[in-house]
Amino acid sequence: INMKKISLIPILIAMVCSGCATLFSPSHDPVTINSVPPGANIFLDGQRVGKTPMTLQVKRQLTPPRLELKQDGYHSQGIILQNSFNTVAILDIFFWPGFIIDAATGSIMKASVFNYEAELEPKEASRTN
Repeated sequence: INMKKISLIPILIAMVCSGCATLFSPSHDPVTINSVPPGANIFLDGQRVGKTPMTLQVKRQLTPPRLELKQDGYHSQGIILQNSFNTVAILDIFFWPGFIIDAATGSIMKASVFNYEAELEPKEASRTN
């Protein structure tokens, strides 16, 4: 058995099982969330992840992630995080199965806005007559 051929097998498997954006770019993006007033609870796709101000590591995905800010005495506010095409994924034209991998892992997209500022609207005080 030729040792050169055997040593190429792991490289070929790695090429088949990964896309360019998956290999050459991070899987998460840092996104900073601020609110007025500060201290609002941050929910990412329905899961509480912390309070403002905060920098989150948001996993790249095909559909834009959704945040919701909630604070007592204020109306909740939804934010859809903006994302765009990850240009590293253009390298997939040389190895098209990588496009499928990048799409499945979300690496084909990346955050396009990294700082969000939300001004929460106070709830009206209940009126008693």
